[in-house]
Amino acid sequence: MGINAQDNYTVNIRYGRNAAALDSVITKQLGEDEEEEVGDLYEGLYGSWNNSAVNPYGMNLGNMKDSFYINVARYYPPVLGIVTSPFGPRGRHSFHNGIDLRAKVGDTIRAAFSGRVRVRQFNRRGYGYYIVLRNHEGIETIYAHLSHFIVAPNQDVKAGEPIGLAGNTGRSTGPHLHFEFRIFGNPINPAKILSFQDYVPLQKKYFIAKAKTFEERIRYSGGVYFGVRAALPGTDLVNNAGSNSYQKGEYASVKFHTVRKGESLYRIAADNGMKISELCKLNNIKAKASIRPGQRLRLS
Repeated sequence: MGINAQDNYTVNIRYGRNAAALDSVITKQLGEDEEEEVGDLYEGLYGSWNNSAVNPYGMNLGNMKDSFYINVARYYPPVLGIVTSPFGPRGRHSFHNGIDLRAKVGDTIRAAFSGRVRVRQFNRRGYGYYIVLRNHEGIETIYAHLSHFIVAPNQDVKAGEPIGLAGNTGRSTGPHLHFEFRIFGNPINPAKILSFQDYVPLQKKYFIAKAKTFEERIRYSGGVYFGVRAALPGTDLVNNAGSNSYQKGEYASVKFHTVRKGESLYRIAADNGMKISELCKLNNIKAKASIRPGQRLRLS
């Protein structure tokens, strides 16, 4: 197939108006408050670097800390499609370890977080062409059923950079992106952490409490999943976490406005009690910028 690191110069990357509008909302956020990296965030945390296996760690959840935070503030949506299949059981004998997002063959798939390409492989009966990125703070994200790679193994990428093109390879019923969110090789429901409607994280830092975070896999396993036992139905599943740990954070209050026909930036700003300069700064646009019906603008 001739897939290599130079493909980003030769393939026709689809970058539509929706993606351009999204950039105006979150690119500024991604560039703010840059922190200097300390140590090797990619190898030091796990103690190993494997270019062939999705989960080479053999991490028993019983040996993981009961609770800790992961920083997801710099999330960038890999594609703008809606969720077509959620995380969780598929019948009695199958479990869907990620979510499916609607995408057309050739749509650009972008890195959800800054990190390094750990795996770039093909799996005929499963993921098809897929990429595993090891991201900061130990998060790993998986992008499957691709039609084309744009990055090379061990390549560093930033959040929002193109890494591949959507496809229908492997065990797939139609074009889409299969997206997984893992820590120490164990899948987490991405909908617990990210909004796939507003394209932002639900909170700046996600609090991992083992029994709550992995509750779907625990229940599917009949009550035990890698050494962590679920509580009985109706009881609290939280391990060592206070009642405030799962309140929505600052990103949950972000407000957006969908542009209607005939509206202008000045009118939208006035209707929402804002200065035009404030609205433009939030969306990284100029006061004379053209807007169109259906475009989403950030208001807070």
